[in-house]
Amino acid sequence: MQGWKRNNIKTTVSLPAGFMTLFKLYQKVWLQALDQCIAHALSGKACRDRARCYNHTKDAYEIVPVYWPVEVYNKLHALAAAQRVSVSLLVYSMIMRMLSQAQPRHRTGFNNYSMKVKKWSKAGIHIDESIEFRPQAKAKEENHPPLAA
Repeated sequence: MQGWKRNNIKTTVSLPAGFMTLFKLYQKVWLQALDQCIAHALSGKACRDRARCYNHTKDAYEIVPVYWPVEVYNKLHALAAAQRVSVSLLVYSMIMRMLSQAQPRHRTGFNNYSMKVKKWSKAGIHIDESIEFRPQAKAKEENHPPLAA
């Protein structure tokens, strides 16, 4: 088995068939811009007052196998659960949002996922999941005096 497959989680996403060409073309670009996509998604609200939402286009769907690093997998599942959407819909909407921008930006900061198990027993569970996002610091402009001739 190839090293990148062995070191990643294999899962699937269900995407509209008409989107497949774009997904295959932009999947790597989206992963590089994932920080920006997560930051944008975090500007929305958590939603607990509805059933989970899925892709609802009239197009046929295709099941696509994907391999993601565990940290990407965890972030997507935590964000999808908080917004009560499927991971497939989250991925689809993030890529569509990224493509609607004039030029997708890449690494715009840093984010990390963590989960803390506070209670896990027959009586119940209490876990905390978090995604912390820190925007990239702006580069300081240095004002150097002109060099003497």
